[in-house]
Amino acid sequence: MKDQDSSSALTATLERRFCNLWQSCVMSGKKARPDLAWLDLYNHYRERQRHYHTIDHIGFCLGKMDRVKDDLDDAKAVEMAIWFHDAIYNPYAHDNEQRSREYFEELSSDCLEADFVRLVGILIMTTEHQHSAEDIDQKYICDIDLASFAKPWDRFLMDCEDLRCEQSNTPDAVFYHSKLKFLSSLLDRNRIFLTEPFYQSCEIRARDNIRRFVDIIQAGHFQS
Repeated sequence: MKDQDSSSALTATLERRFCNLWQSCVMSGKKARPDLAWLDLYNHYRERQRHYHTIDHIGFCLGKMDRVKDDLDDAKAVEMAIWFHDAIYNPYAHDNEQRSREYFEELSSDCLEADFVRLVGILIMTTEHQHSAEDIDQKYICDIDLASFAKPWDRFLMDCEDLRCEQSNTPDAVFYHSKLKFLSSLLDRNRIFLTEPFYQSCEIRARDNIRRFVDIIQAGHFQS
């Protein structure tokens, strides 16, 4: 009961935060229902296939963003992108970020400024981690999204288990081959974290976690 109460309190806090952000971005003269936008978005994060890409991940990212908020050029755009970057999630699809962007554009097109919607869309797409971040806000949202790699080892493993649960129908050999490819690409970078605050606080532990997990995969301990 205590854990349930704590979870309910966190959800209520996140709802208030989202609604305040949404209302603050509404164009002058436009009426909006932040509560309805919240309910629509929250229902996506409650989908049954999600184990890692949940509202808890969004809360984690927001906590990381709050630590560097003063360094951002457009904190509202970054925060909005965090809220929506995993809004659409099919564990077996490769276009989740694009579909999340489209979902945000559809939800916001009649009440938020077009330039703001475009900027948030770019930031959402940055979380694909496929292309170089071009400005400071893009660099920060990349770092925020990857910051979970620097969690303590036991929590890092829990995240890995949750990610595996999301693709439970994928054979071990296929899943861990793809996982190994992505993790190795991170290790091959000169630096995983692009901004100085995240580089200083996360780089060493993230690399240690990733190397340790790669060793486990290569040893075949996860494959049946």
